[in-house]
Parts: sequence; structure tokens; C-alpha cells
Amino acid sequence: MTPSKSGINAAMSDTLKDRIEQRLKAVHRSAANVSKAATGNPDAIRRIYRGHMPSGDRIESIARELGTTVAWLLGRDEQPGLPESPAAEPYPFPSAPEATRALADLTSFDHAKLGKDVAVLGTAMGSDMHFDQDGISKIVEMIELDENEVIDYVRRPSGAAGRKDIYAIYHTGISMQPRYWPGQLSFIETRREPSVGDGVIVQVARPDDFDGDIRIFSVLVKTLLKRTSEYVELEQYNPPLVFRLPAKHVHRMHRVMENNDLYGI
Repeated sequence: MTPSKSGINAAMSDTLKDRIEQRLKAVHRSAANVSKAATGNPDAIRRIYRGHMPSGDRIESIARELGTTVAWLLGRDEQPGLPESPAAEPYPFPSAPEATRALADLTSFDHAKLGKDVAVLGTAMGSDMHFDQDGISKIVEMIELDENEVIDYVRRPSGAAGRKDIYAIYHTGISMQPRYWPGQLSFIETRREPSVGDGVIVQVARPDDFDGDIRIFSVLVKTLLKRTSEYVELEQYNPPLVFRLPAKHVHRMHRVMENNDLYGI
């Protein structure tokens, strides 16, 4: 005797309910949570439990949230499998007229709106600091930074919009390659305290500088490894060297901003 259509639907409904229960336990989620994420309606699975068969699109969304396939939920496969990924949307390349209009907008854009107002301070190569480590003299490369010499203004990135505490420098020297290369522009912030691993600008003052006016600093551009009340531990890469600078010689230490800072991430 051929089973009736209503009997087939009832069996399918029971299988669907049982397998939904299995997957809810496997993924540690509630029926309401999965229903809401899949369909926007927190009662979608509850309706299935009451005997309502969902549409093809709805059951596919539920299967995807449960990490399985429609075929398994309906009893057609023995293994849960993986949900089918939706077909990738093709990139909508602009038409020729759209591209022409976009180019015209770009060429007529007022770049001054981006704010070309971040001061670039003058830098130059300074005398090297010789540092003894294990009886061997190591060279710590230094630069000169003149806070009163603004050599350029550059546009501020989106992550620095409205901030008054930043300036920029062009790197000189090779001691921090490959992190910073000669001629590379970096934005420096003075408000946020540097953390371990940050690039830092360390303004170094000699002990006798504290009794008079400090105008031009010898500056270290290094990576901060440690900071205590007695010293800061810094690293340079070329030649490779880790060294400690007495805290009393550190006049200021500013943080070199990273790409995530500049893009506001």
C-alpha cells in the first residue's frame, strides 16, 4: 500500500523536528536564537514544532545557522555535512558613463578639505651614541629634531581628525629598518602613553641640560621594550641592539602611530 501524502509529510515533519533538536544541542544555541538569526522571527522553529512546514528559503536559512544542510534536516542525508555557501555576488563594474562621472568628481575634489595642517618637524642625522654591552662598544643611531623648525605640512589621516596633539617627521638613518625606512613619513602622537612594542620618539637630554633652557634635542627613534622608574629599555634593528637609557635622561617620549590608528580602526 502506497503511503498517503499526509503520512509522508508527517514523517518528514517529525524528522525535521528531531534533527533540528540534534543540531541545536550540537551548536549550543536556543531555538529562538537560531530562528531570529535565520529569519528575523524568534518563533520560526517553534512553528515547525507545531507542525508547520517552512518554505524552502526559510529552511535553508535555518540549516545554515545550524551548520548543516537542508538535505540532512529533511532526512535525505545520513551525515550533517556543511551548509552550502551562497553564490558569490559578481563585482558590479561601473558602466562607462558612471566611470566618467566618477573620474570627473575625483579630479574636481577639493583636497584642502582633507586638512593639510599637520606640521612636519625638521630632522637630521645626529651624532651616534656609543653603548657598551658585554665589553663591546655598540652604536646607537640618533637624529636631531628641531621643534621650532616646521619644514612642511601634510594632510591629517581620518584617525587623527580634529586632534591637536600630533606632528609628523621624515625618518633619517637606517637603524630601524625594516620597521622605518629613510624618508618614510610617520605621524607622532603626544597624548597617548607608549606601550611595550610601540615605536617611540625619545627626546634625550644630557644631565647638565636640566639646569638651562632645552632647545634642540638629540632623539632616539626606537622600539620600546620596557619602562620603569629607573630606565627605559629600547631596541634598534641595524645593528641589532637592546639597551637601557636612564630615566633621568628621558625628557619626553612620544608614540609613533600605526596604520590602525591612522585609519581610525
